Amino acid sequence: MMEDAINETYSIMRAVPLTLNSYPLICNKYMQTNRDFFIRVFNDKSQAKELLVVHPGTDRLLPSAIACAAFASVFYGEVNVKEYYRRFNPDQMVSLGIERYRFVGVDGDVCILKSDDNKKAVNSTTRVPLDFGLNIRPNNGSSLKTGTQGSRGSLAKVAKASEYLQGLVGGTYRNQAIVQPLCTLVVCSRDKAQYIMDRMTFIDDEGVFRFADVFPAAWARSVDEKRFYFGEVGKSVPTVLFTNRISLAREILHDDQDYEKRIFAVILDDIESTESASEINDIKELIGRRQNGRIIIIQSADKISDSINAVISDNTRTVVWSPEILLSTIDDLYHQPENPDDRAIMDIINRTIDSSIRRDVVKSLDAFLEFKYCKTFLKKLVHIREKAPDVDEYILCAYGLINLFEQAAFTMDEYERYIESNGVRIRSPQKQVGRLYELADSLSDKGYREDAQLVAIALKNAYKSISAHNFKKDELLRCLQIASDEGKLCGVVVPKKSFMNVIEEICSDFPQVRVILSSRLSQDVVLDRLIITATPNIKRDGFNPLAGKAASETMLLEYGDEVAKNDCYQRMHERALAAINSAAKRSAPEMFGETVDTKSFDTEDQVDEHGLDEIEFLERELTNIETDAVIGEALSHLHSSTTTLRAIRFVQFDTGEWALFSKYYTAYVFDEKEKKLVEKSPIDLLPGDIVIFSADSEKITDFVDDILKRLILRGNSTLAEHYERSKYWKKILNDYMRSKNLTYGDIAGTMKDLGHPRHAVTIGTWLREDSIIVGPRDEDAFIAIGLAADNNEIADHAQLYKESCDHIRSQRIKILNYVQASIIQSVTGIRRSKGQDSLSRDETSYLGDVQKYAKKLTIERIVPCERFAPSHLVNRPFGR
Repeated sequence: MMEDAINETYSIMRAVPLTLNSYPLICNKYMQTNRDFFIRVFNDKSQAKELLVVHPGTDRLLPSAIACAAFASVFYGEVNVKEYYRRFNPDQMVSLGIERYRFVGVDGDVCILKSDDNKKAVNSTTRVPLDFGLNIRPNNGSSLKTGTQGSRGSLAKVAKASEYLQGLVGGTYRNQAIVQPLCTLVVCSRDKAQYIMDRMTFIDDEGVFRFADVFPAAWARSVDEKRFYFGEVGKSVPTVLFTNRISLAREILHDDQDYEKRIFAVILDDIESTESASEINDIKELIGRRQNGRIIIIQSADKISDSINAVISDNTRTVVWSPEILLSTIDDLYHQPENPDDRAIMDIINRTIDSSIRRDVVKSLDAFLEFKYCKTFLKKLVHIREKAPDVDEYILCAYGLINLFEQAAFTMDEYERYIESNGVRIRSPQKQVGRLYELADSLSDKGYREDAQLVAIALKNAYKSISAHNFKKDELLRCLQIASDEGKLCGVVVPKKSFMNVIEEICSDFPQVRVILSSRLSQDVVLDRLIITATPNIKRDGFNPLAGKAASETMLLEYGDEVAKNDCYQRMHERALAAINSAAKRSAPEMFGETVDTKSFDTEDQVDEHGLDEIEFLERELTNIETDAVIGEALSHLHSSTTTLRAIRFVQFDTGEWALFSKYYTAYVFDEKEKKLVEKSPIDLLPGDIVIFSADSEKITDFVDDILKRLILRGNSTLAEHYERSKYWKKILNDYMRSKNLTYGDIAGTMKDLGHPRHAVTIGTWLREDSIIVGPRDEDAFIAIGLAADNNEIADHAQLYKESCDHIRSQRIKILNYVQASIIQSVTGIRRSKGQDSLSRDETSYLGDVQKYAKKLTIERIVPCERFAPSHLVNRPFGR
């Protein structure tokens, strides 16, 4: 190991009693080494401000990086005592310890607080020396009275957590521990953030303290809307801020640059292959300008893609936990794990070291030998620039049949029976063959008609050849029998949800076998052997069968015709790793010591790009053809909307309906495991997710908005006024910008000149058509909006507009809980008791059956796309 350069301050971070799931977070040598990497990137004063860690799927690295960043924010932070009090306004509710006060102001070196009049005292004030008042915080609770009633427990918990942190870091950093002036921005899935915040705690003789109380943490739904974990009483600003979108992280950084300048570190967890490299590089550039700015990228090896290569620079210290590095640097590989989490980490590490991938070429039927000719002809059709609609349909129909025949580890008779008996909206393969014949015989381009007919004949013969017998099925059952005889746990990976039920029936004689959808395969599975039955599409399914190591042994069943495609997978993986391995070889001596063997990072001189480019082009074109074929009819109908939205996902549901999701859309998804509604970005959606939409699919509406309007129609005048204000400010600002032909940047400049700065990206999040933001959370923002739009009504009644938006936000939460409770009851038959954030009994009785307002749709397929579409076609289901 390289010489220890960690100073005394950072030794504190090594000693903290931090736990996850009540077990020590740093539970073995692997975790110790990674923690030291994180500490060093914060402690290093050189120009290297970036760290990339490619790991074998060990999810504990993210909480470790977050903890190191949180402590670094204390050590790097600076506190200006007098400046601290400028955040408070006269008469603002604040908390000091477990007591609530009203802020009066600063008099010399003293802060003055006052309490409300009561029977015991009138005009009671409290004077606190500025140096001892840094734990005065905005009180964000619901109580508008001073004293301790109602929030004593919450305030006491936060106060004790603050005292605990002060004890950990010592007197030198007391002020920083109290104020926590800096922030770390974390981009990861919402589920992962919730898991970490729920389960990460400090445990020692002082007691048990939640990490999110010691270092206040929040989830960002937008630049302007943040929700604290475990409530915001006694908390002012987050020290750790989570989001699941690279684009939103970029916007938050831009806003922070102009406004608070608190964010000093960014942690990116598992960058998606579809993420924009330009946005990531913007984040790197923004954080690189900050004093002590740091960026950490934590990437699972099975999710490596070309997008990572685009963000690696000469300053990126890179660690790749290859099998060779694990063997040569981790000296406790065979220790006896002391807890389940330690055991899980070591299982993944040992699986990575011992893993093997075997490609099992299955005997092909003679009919399958014609596939090469079929694909050559279809590629020729795909390359035609101006294709007639019937040619597009022919291409999709033929490719769909070829993919089905190659991917199926079952007979066509079994699949036809499944379709017929379950009433699923999947076209019968037999009917698809019939349709292919019809299209071939009447193809509008007569020059291709003869070849098209030959392809139709070839695919009909292929269908017949696997109607009653399938060699891939035989091989699957043979492999399962061997695994069963050897006592090994086995998983079978399939590419489509519709395949799962058929395969589960086939595997019914092997009850221990798990059938897994490829999009939901993760390192969490505990399996000895994984059998992949089909080669999925590279871009559309986001799964590389040769990259993941979810089991010690992985077997890929392939026909001879699939070998070339799987060779492309191998080259794609090599191409994605090329820049990473080069950076890892450059960094290895510094990170692991001069004696480390770097031969495992040697790469081929050149990766053959031709085959990769061809297959990626083909998949991209097929997706575009398919999308156009599905939405073409909708596009043909005229609509008054002239605005467009950038769609990044094309989704098909099990009902046959489809949707385009835009970049900034927030989907409401029912989490069957947790039995609750969760918000997901389009990039986080997966096949099998249950998405909730408005029941009125004739127009673009938010189902929560539908229910809100229904409650207003009931005659709730107060709710109607709040709702009107929550919409009015947006309309005024949008109309003003349109009439003056202004951009978000123009409005941002005006607001800054008026003394109420807001970044252009913040204004964009308020006004975008696909945004569900109700409104800003602070009164100053409404003052700025009114002044910028030359509207006295908003500027003069800013507090009223803030209160209205707060009220509508609260009402939306109650409505979501109402819908959530209804779905839970329909799924489980269990009626949940009403909580604090629930609609009244009268309201739920008036609304009645939730199915009148919201409907559930299950995602069958979801594929990346990149297109601008009319806004009336985006973020809503179409078709039947």
